[in-house]
Amino acid sequence: MIYARLCGPIDRILVIFVHGLGGRMDQHIFYNYARFLEKHGISSIRFNLYSWEDDARKLDECTLKTHSEDLDTVIAYGRGKGANKIIVIGHSYGGPTILFSKDKNFNAVILWDPSYGYPDSFKRSEYIESLRLYKATWEFNVLIGKQMIDEAKDIEIREEQAIKELKVPVKVISAGQSHLVKGCKRYFELANEPKEYTLIENAGHTFDEEGTEEKLFEETLTWINAHCS
Repeated sequence: MIYARLCGPIDRILVIFVHGLGGRMDQHIFYNYARFLEKHGISSIRFNLYSWEDDARKLDECTLKTHSEDLDTVIAYGRGKGANKIIVIGHSYGGPTILFSKDKNFNAVILWDPSYGYPDSFKRSEYIESLRLYKATWEFNVLIGKQMIDEAKDIEIREEQAIKELKVPVKVISAGQSHLVKGCKRYFELANEPKEYTLIENAGHTFDEEGTEEKLFEETLTWINAHCS
């Protein structure tokens, strides 16, 4: 089961959010932006790639391929309910989730400080023999399956190929205080036109700093209005 929240009527321009590794649909950038968009006549779906609810996926059982397949399921649901245009927004590891979509049944892509290359958290992960899982550490510990770790070994090559193959408008928004700036610029370099790159200088990876969320929201809305209205 995929658990999701719809904000606004589904049968109009629809944004679908994809959270990052270890994230969730109700992080402030998704929760707040859903309401911001609704005030501007744009609906949204945000969903959990894994969660605690009955029959939901668990992170240690997932791969990036699983994430992309579930995104395609959510997009197909939106199309089936009458969404006339779909914009996908991916934060962090949600970026590669979008890039590796098989169906690519969307009208535009927006990447919020997307992951690029083999994640640092994977490099620092520790294999727990008794669990047969890897432990990755941020401000909390996360258990990740071996298959997901192995899947990412050649991810940089596949990411670059995937963004070159996109045939829809692409917006890349980079957090200036994040270690991913170089990767964000590489995505922009390889993307097809129409494309745009923005650097929010004082922002960290999750856009928690004062005023950075607001800049993120305005930059994103401007792009949506220019390319999807």
